[in-house]
Amino acid sequence: LGTVSEDQGIRAVHTAIDAGITLIDTAEGYLSSESVLGKALSLKGSRDKLVIATKLSGEDHSWAHMSEAIDNSLRKLRTDYIDIYQIHSPQPRWPIEETMEGMLRLQEQGKIRYVGVSNFSPKETAEAMEYGQIVSAQPRYNMVWRETQDVLDFCLDHGLGVLPHSVLSKGILGGKYRPGHFFENDDERT
Repeated sequence: LGTVSEDQGIRAVHTAIDAGITLIDTAEGYLSSESVLGKALSLKGSRDKLVIATKLSGEDHSWAHMSEAIDNSLRKLRTDYIDIYQIHSPQPRWPIEETMEGMLRLQEQGKIRYVGVSNFSPKETAEAMEYGQIVSAQPRYNMVWRETQDVLDFCLDHGLGVLPHSVLSKGILGGKYRPGHFFENDDERT
């Protein structure tokens, strides 16, 4: 969502921690996000006070990619475990049984504590739950986008945590942007 300097990112993380934030969510696919977060946490010395959630992103859910992705995330985040490792979105090319098998292997290896899903429908979440424990779902949910009531109901019925994403509609609801604002072509909000 546009360019943010490393220093600005680190200051934002430190401000969030100082304000009492206890969970930070990122993803393999969010460019330098994991690296900046890792640097911010190492400078602050507050890893043990946070729940870190990150995601297996992209279309490749093979064991080879999953192993490489988790090791890269651990290195960038400067930690030896991820609290919640989420499958960023279902990938029809990879059977969920195989993806979950990989996630459970990572859990057995101690690299992740819990498995979550992001951008999954209730049906897709239920299918993933057939192959292992899921602790959370991450639907898009904000004042403008409320089409996820079925996901929220499913989570309530099954005791899953909800980590909504895009709660400020990627900053659009944050009060900074006014009608007619122009976003650069490389900004997905265009």
